[in-house]
Amino acid sequence: MNRRSAAAVGLAAGVVGGLLILAGFGLSSCGRGTRGREDGAGAAPGGAGAPAPVAPPDTEVPYREVTIYLRAPGEALALAAVPARIVDFPSPVERARQIARLVLDGVPDATGAVAPARPGVRLREALIDDRGIAWVDLDGPSLRAVGGSDEEMALVAALARSLNENLEAVVRVGFLVSGEPAETLAGHVDATRTYTGYEWPGPPPPASLLPPAPAPQAAP
Repeated sequence: MNRRSAAAVGLAAGVVGGLLILAGFGLSSCGRGTRGREDGAGAAPGGAGAPAPVAPPDTEVPYREVTIYLRAPGEALALAAVPARIVDFPSPVERARQIARLVLDGVPDATGAVAPARPGVRLREALIDDRGIAWVDLDGPSLRAVGGSDEEMALVAALARSLNENLEAVVRVGFLVSGEPAETLAGHVDATRTYTGYEWPGPPPPASLLPPAPAPQAAP
């Protein structure tokens, strides 16, 4: 083999070797990228916010009909009932999260009702304790979007009534701000107590939530 042929063979070997190195690096990078996506799948931005429930793959998703209470347009505090659907997960906590989000964001295509507060209020978490109190944890900085006492009262009323009426496990609703107890949500409503949602005007509660009528007394 002459000098020119040897140089050509050496150059070709170098090119092939370089391509193999690049290919190996690319496969390694793809593997790291896939693991990174799996580890972070479903993570909320900034680490805040309750994760949205996800149905297992290849399963038929059951739905549950619910009544969401929103604000009646043009009314200071009155609530309006709006039909909606949520995924019927067995856990009442998962259902509570969905209900709270529908209140905060409004029910799509709803007529005659609007979200109780301006867009931007963020749900961090919803929990239910063993006393039947549903705790709605709202992001503190996002509550700056609430504009005045009417909006704040409508927000509390709509969340409390929607959760109380649709979840058998819930009897009252309390509120947290960024994971901590607070005196108020946005400066107006007492957040140190719990609510049923019937403290404000709105449609009457369903018969299932009304106390039973007293039994008739026998004549003396």
